[in-house]
Amino acid sequence: MKFSNITLSALVIITALTLSGCEEESNHPTNLTKFLPSGSNATRYSYKTTSSHKSLESGVIKGKNQYAEKVITSRDDNCVFMDHYTLLDEEDLSHIPDNAKKYIVDGKMKGITEQLCADEDKIYYHSSPILYDKRGDWTMELHNVLASGEEKIIESKCHFVSLSKENILEKTREVIHTQCTYEIERDVVNSDDWFIAEGVGLYKIVMTMDAKDTNSHSVITMTLGQIE
Repeated sequence: MKFSNITLSALVIITALTLSGCEEESNHPTNLTKFLPSGSNATRYSYKTTSSHKSLESGVIKGKNQYAEKVITSRDDNCVFMDHYTLLDEEDLSHIPDNAKKYIVDGKMKGITEQLCADEDKIYYHSSPILYDKRGDWTMELHNVLASGEEKIIESKCHFVSLSKENILEKTREVIHTQCTYEIERDVVNSDDWFIAEGVGLYKIVMTMDAKDTNSHSVITMTLGQIE
């Protein structure tokens, strides 16, 4: 299995589809805006992405660690705007076409500008996935491009898992855990676990893939490591 640089920019292709179901209100936080990043303009959030693939044939193979940053550029009452940057080392640069290197400054390639928002019911990206909806389970469309170039639309089913408290960056914070599951192809089950922390926003994503035909298990984890 080939691992690629997984960042949130890859998730902009996901769009919200429908809402259904219900949850007990007591299990959900009441003020969702407190789960947005609380930093001021120019505050930098640094992330690390790790990956591993396990199968009977090859054992455990770990991918190269990848690094990214998000920088707050502005905010309003319900949204925080953040520029996304991918950090590149010499090995990464060697695989980038020369005509793309002009977009790299100080070893960083700028990606999308994210707009993380919250209202009284949900936490969501303005043009991409819903991370949490306290009204109940929800579904989303995932647009996947096959090797043949054909686009396949996949339904991802999402639900609330838990509300807990964790020590994150030396501070106790409330954390919302949600999960989305889907099948890209037959007998290949995928899940995305989202962890949204008070005052931080999305601080961890765990993406897993289990393929029954090869008895393989793959995990990609992106985790916030520093705020400055």
